[in-house]
Amino acid sequence: MPSRQQILIAGGAGFIGQNLVRALLGRDPDTQITVVDNDVHLTAATLPTENNRLIWHRCDIRQRDAITTVFDQTRPDVVINLAACAGVADSIADPQSNFEANVIGHFNLLDLARTYSTGHFVFASTGGAIIGDGRPPLTEDMAPNPLSPYGVSKLVGELYADIYQRCYNFNTCCLRFSNVYGEHSSHKGNLIPMFIKSALIRVTAQLFGDGTQERDFIYVGDLVEGICRVLERKTSGVIQLATGQRTSANTLVALLTKILPDEHPLNFEYHPARSGEVYQTWCDNSKSIALLGDYVDTALETGLKHTIDWYGSHYRAGGGA
Repeated sequence: MPSRQQILIAGGAGFIGQNLVRALLGRDPDTQITVVDNDVHLTAATLPTENNRLIWHRCDIRQRDAITTVFDQTRPDVVINLAACAGVADSIADPQSNFEANVIGHFNLLDLARTYSTGHFVFASTGGAIIGDGRPPLTEDMAPNPLSPYGVSKLVGELYADIYQRCYNFNTCCLRFSNVYGEHSSHKGNLIPMFIKSALIRVTAQLFGDGTQERDFIYVGDLVEGICRVLERKTSGVIQLATGQRTSANTLVALLTKILPDEHPLNFEYHPARSGEVYQTWCDNSKSIALLGDYVDTALETGLKHTIDWYGSHYRAGGGA
């Protein structure tokens, strides 16, 4: 009988991690998943730990000794690093925390993957924050020009993944996510979750900038499908996971206004744009489609409906699900 594949997911109790864990458990009955997460957002309680193929450890990837113990116990075949201090504004306010989590923590995972002969290392990166104000649509071979400590930290992570693949001959893949939205995101502070939460608790939301800024919004189910295909095909290199479509903040707000229930109308006000934010960024996803097949299957309005339905069932004012 074949042994179970051991997958270690750092940050697996977070937004994307919660969705990825569920997808992997349903996709392959021979997968054993270990989640490491510092649970700073108190989301680990909703991990499906009733499944005997999932275990989780509360620990911080910045703590080398603690992470080494987990590697020693699990000897993972695959490591997926979703753990990060994310967000441009937060990285500008607290660059040290950003560096420690996104550079030191990432290095700890990468170096332990080398030490324990892990076969495949997958790193959650970002497109817009690395490329900066480069003219969209963004491609994987555009010159980096980060405008924030967050973008710099992700670029450093990509460079380390690349050099480890070349020096130590193991497979690394850096996935540049576009703007992800969907279920299990109630602890997030970006536009879609903040606007939905504001409507549900009847407070005025804040839209930074004039609303003409554009992003590439990908539904988390489609993103997770892309990640699963990367694992199944053992893909390497730098790849953008995105829809290839651009949507302005004003268009997005109009869609949310249309979809939200009548008893929870959306009210918002404009505020000045924040330092370090990229004005326009969307992605060319042709490379990832060529490598993985078409993983994008959810129209923006449909994905927003799924997201709002989930918030209606799970979100509680004063602390999300």
